Amino acid sequence: MNDRLRQLHRIVTTMHGQRALVLWRVVTGCTILAQLLSSLPQRHFLFGPDGVYPEAFARDSGLFGLYSLVQSDVGFELLYFGSIAATLAWTLGLFVPITTLLVLVLWRSTFDRLPALGDGGDNLAQLLLIYGLLTQLGGTAAERWMKRLPAWVRDVRAMVHNTGLAAMWIQVCIVYFIAGAAKMHGEAWRNGTALYYALGTHKYSMPGVIDPLLDAPILLTLLAYATVVFQVGFPFLVLLNRHARRVALVVAFSFHLGIATVMGLTTFAFFMIAADLTFLSDSEVQAASSRIRQLWARVTKGSLSILESHNNTNKNDNTP
Repeated sequence: MNDRLRQLHRIVTTMHGQRALVLWRVVTGCTILAQLLSSLPQRHFLFGPDGVYPEAFARDSGLFGLYSLVQSDVGFELLYFGSIAATLAWTLGLFVPITTLLVLVLWRSTFDRLPALGDGGDNLAQLLLIYGLLTQLGGTAAERWMKRLPAWVRDVRAMVHNTGLAAMWIQVCIVYFIAGAAKMHGEAWRNGTALYYALGTHKYSMPGVIDPLLDAPILLTLLAYATVVFQVGFPFLVLLNRHARRVALVVAFSFHLGIATVMGLTTFAFFMIAADLTFLSDSEVQAASSRIRQLWARVTKGSLSILESHNNTNKNDNTP
């Protein structure tokens, strides 16, 4: 019994998923930056005091955002560029506890100012940002700082961190399961024609990419059924064992990259990919990082060898 209690204590007082959360922070931060920077030329039209969505409508809808508090162009510019600066600092891992809260408030304010801008992935990202306030998102610098604290403080901080990470996992599983269960009630998903009709509207499709798929209705039918099975089964796969979890994550990454490529829902796809990254263990992230560094070293070494061979060939050709 004492051994089991010690093992349980070790599990709950060890911070899990720190490296995966750093990946989540970087991918989410880059996606938010892409949203803000892509809207930069039209920022006044989209979010300004005299923008396309009247502030009175936002207030009547019960939405609250910092943009409703500024009425001048100067105040708006400070708020918008402040959002970009805070997101950049958060992505780079600077003052993470503070910048996490700033990104949550500032970025949420942009959607309160223009609710039609959201595509679904932003809702999940905002929820994960709330849970992220409980977690350790600072990476190795934060780990070094934690080592200086008393043991009981580290234990409490680890339990709070793990609670936030577990909340992220539960939220992602809920999103997948509800999305799959809702599709099961749709006639088009039950008969396998949902993707065909959705892509045929060209509302969510990339020009030149969708036509070959529309010519393969059997493939689209199989993909429709596979989508429902995958989404409903995702929570069970990630909880079954590490092998099933890895399969689920590979399928999830492929699924969302396909959405980004075929349907053009890029920000949605990358917000979901960022959320899926939280399920990786620290050892898996470290192993993947080592493999990438090894591959990069081989590529650079091969490139240098080719360059040296080319230079030697040129020298030999120029020899009289």
